[in-house]
Amino acid sequence: MIVTRLPIDPADLFAALYDDLARDSAQFHREAESWLYRQGFQETAVRVEQIAHSEGEVDLARLQSKMPRHSAPYNLAVLTGIDRALAHVNPRQDSRDPGALAHVLARYARTGRFSTDNACGAVLPRLTWPARPTHQPTMAEAFTAVIRVSDASWQAISHKRIKGSQDLPNSRAKIKIAVAPLLHSLQDIDITRIPGCSHDPRTDKPVDGYVLGPVDREEIRDRIRGILSTLTKKKVVIGVLPEASLCNSLLAYWQDLLRQLDQDLKVGPRRYWILVGTGPIGEPDPAGRHSNRAVVLDQSGEQVFSQDKVRDFSLTPQTIKTWGLSNKLDDSALAVEWINRGSKIEVRESFAGRFAILICEDITGSDWKSVLEDCGVSHLLVPIFAGPLKNKWAFPRSEAEQYVRQIGSWVLAVNSHVTADNENSCIGMLAGPGVTSRDEWHDEEGDCDPKFIKGSGPDRVGIVPLPPDPGFPMHLLSREADG
Repeated sequence: MIVTRLPIDPADLFAALYDDLARDSAQFHREAESWLYRQGFQETAVRVEQIAHSEGEVDLARLQSKMPRHSAPYNLAVLTGIDRALAHVNPRQDSRDPGALAHVLARYARTGRFSTDNACGAVLPRLTWPARPTHQPTMAEAFTAVIRVSDASWQAISHKRIKGSQDLPNSRAKIKIAVAPLLHSLQDIDITRIPGCSHDPRTDKPVDGYVLGPVDREEIRDRIRGILSTLTKKKVVIGVLPEASLCNSLLAYWQDLLRQLDQDLKVGPRRYWILVGTGPIGEPDPAGRHSNRAVVLDQSGEQVFSQDKVRDFSLTPQTIKTWGLSNKLDDSALAVEWINRGSKIEVRESFAGRFAILICEDITGSDWKSVLEDCGVSHLLVPIFAGPLKNKWAFPRSEAEQYVRQIGSWVLAVNSHVTADNENSCIGMLAGPGVTSRDEWHDEEGDCDPKFIKGSGPDRVGIVPLPPDPGFPMHLLSREADG
């Protein structure tokens, strides 16, 4: 390593040393465990933690250590000390005195990052832990308080801090989440085939497209009023509606209702989010394609954030028949979703977690899973338009479980009743870490099995508790002195 002007900001220094160590990840995987027992390792790590906590910066030029400077074991010792120091300002760790790191905590509250703009990529607080048995951690898993987001992953997302007036509470207690189908039957959707608007790159022949959204009618608006009333009475913190349940006029209606409710003195002040669905929102692009956009609103009807679907879905003739869409959409030929595709995943930093939205097909993309794993996303909201959630292997169970196992995320998927066999069909699925999910593999039903959610009442709202992660935070690296 050629050392030139290493930063003294703890988070920026972590980024620089981590990247240097990552240049030979094979060496790390072979030898890192033995480095913990090198002479001076624990002493160096403890000293770095103390300096960072008491001074708010780490100047390696002044650090006394018995280890060879800037060797891989030395870098890991320094990284370990910084990781332990930044645990004092990690919102998911036990409340501690931030000491001289108060400026890092203030930066996080302002920007959602521990690192400054001077660091490529980002250093973020760790909010999740993979929900699978692991005994020899990867390089990313060697640190329990922070994660290093590569520059490539950072460029693939749009990361922002939720403003204070919209932020959800940082609570270790259970919160209530709710799902509602809104769309109960084929009469509630508008699906249109557009002949020859796209082409198959394999054959270079034209293929049809389709546009999917809700029908805005009084019965739908009556359901929206009922859903909002239930969410208010039950003090739900996060509500999610499915794909294809939103259009421009219904979005405006949701906003009007929420603004009126926010002014109701009988309701009282409360912060909550509602993902009010997805659909053709905004103006079309020059080719006539709308975005399939999910929108999250706060308690006052203001937008918290939105997400454009990034992967279009193809309806095959058999799928059209199986889902009962033949009367709405001719089943004689393939139809490709005709949308203006999004280019980035929106990630929002909240004191309640790190949130992202994957719309239906987007959860199947391995490229996005790699990015969101790198970013340590803790909560994924997944509105879908798909076949009924009628058995334990229905889509998107396997996709959701990959996020749970690899990242430790909570995944909430929500479907409508358009393709359902009856009104008692499940409308939601919640997957997340369980008490034993880091100790055992659960191939059969077990502690970390997804919970399938059914609705009740005239508006078919389903409410379930979202518990805190039972196995986080965790501490892997020993703090014992050198032996």
